[in-house]
Amino acid sequence: MKRALKIIAGVFSAVILFILLYLISDAVLSRIVISAHAEPGARAPAYIRTDGFHSDFVLPVRYAGVDFTEEFKLLNGLENNPSVRYIAFGWGDRDFYMETSGWDGVTPRRVFNAAFGFGHSVMHIAYYGTLPDDAKRLNLSAGQYRRLVKYIRDSFRRNSAGEAVRIDEHPDSLANDAFFESVGRYSIFNTCNTWLDRGLKKCGARACAWTPFETGIFRLY
Repeated sequence: MKRALKIIAGVFSAVILFILLYLISDAVLSRIVISAHAEPGARAPAYIRTDGFHSDFVLPVRYAGVDFTEEFKLLNGLENNPSVRYIAFGWGDRDFYMETSGWDGVTPRRVFNAAFGFGHSVMHIAYYGTLPDDAKRLNLSAGQYRRLVKYIRDSFRRNSAGEAVRIDEHPDSLANDAFFESVGRYSIFNTCNTWLDRGLKKCGARACAWTPFETGIFRLY
C-alpha cells in the first residue's frame, strides 16, 4: 500500500512540475520579442484576432494579386458576394474545432488527444463583410504580406491537383465558414497560437520566441 501511495505521489508531483515548467516557459518565452524586419513600401491590410479560444489571421479577400475567393469556396457561394471583404484563417485540433462549441464540450479524451498530438489538425476559414471589431493590424510590407500568404497556403493539405481538401459540412458550421484538411499535428507545444506566432516570424512581423497562448502575441499588438 505504501509503495502504491509513493508511486501515486511521484506521478502527481511529476505532473505538477511539468505544468509549472510549461507555464513558466510560456511566461518567459512569450515575453521575448522577435523584432520585426523593417521593409519599405505601403502597408498591407493584414490583421490578427482571437476569441480567447482560437486565433486567426484576417486578410482581405482580394489584395496584391491574391484572390482567396477562387481558392476557398463555400457551398452557398457567399465568397462571390461583393459585400464580402475579409477572410479569416485559423489552424487547430480537428476534434476541438469541429466538435467543441464551448467549454461544455471539453472532455478528458479530447483534451488528452489534443494535448499530446494524437488528433488531426484542421484549417478553418470564415468570410466577413466587415473587419471583426477585435482585429489587430499587422504592420506588413507587400513582401511580408506575400510571405504570410504563402505560409497560410502551405498549411492546407492539397490533393493531386493542388487544391485545398475541403471537409464535409458540419452541423455546427455557419453560413460563412468552412473546414479544410491541414498539415501538422496539434499539441500543447504546437497550438493555434503557436501556428499564428510562427506565421508572424515567417513573414518578418513582431512575434514571441514561443507561446502556446494568445496573450503573448496580442500583448505585442
